[in-house]
Amino acid sequence: MNNLNEALLTALKMEKKGYEEYIKAADRCEDDTLAAILLSLANDEEEHERVIGSFYHAMVESKGWPVVDTSLLPIPEAAERIELIMNETAAKITDGTTFIGIYEVAHDLETRSREFYLNEMGKATDREVIEMFRFLARIEGIHMDMLNLLLQATRGEA
Repeated sequence: MNNLNEALLTALKMEKKGYEEYIKAADRCEDDTLAAILLSLANDEEEHERVIGSFYHAMVESKGWPVVDTSLLPIPEAAERIELIMNETAAKITDGTTFIGIYEVAHDLETRSREFYLNEMGKATDREVIEMFRFLARIEGIHMDMLNLLLQATRGEA
């Protein structure tokens, strides 16, 4: 990345793609619990896009850093989030052939996003920029944990 504006634009595109993939996967999913988890991940991606967008627009308009919505913190860890969603839907995760395909696409998206944020964090010098990328990388890591827990559950390993 040549500059922070480009990094933020790339981040916006990645979050938008993640949102779209999770929505498509949830629509195709027959399992209520899995669909609820995918919709939860989609909502996270949409919120990330909003936060990143506020940083990007503030930079473009030379307004300085916006105040980050602290309601995003703390984010429950993966197992806690899945348990909450399962309790809300009162459904069981069942083995299905469609889940593996969903998992592979979602895990790839989350991995690439996390690696991008960690890479940009390593290049940044401004403390606020470093913290923003650290926060986003942590959230993508939690998403990866959630997907791994779901994979284990569908295989009966959880």
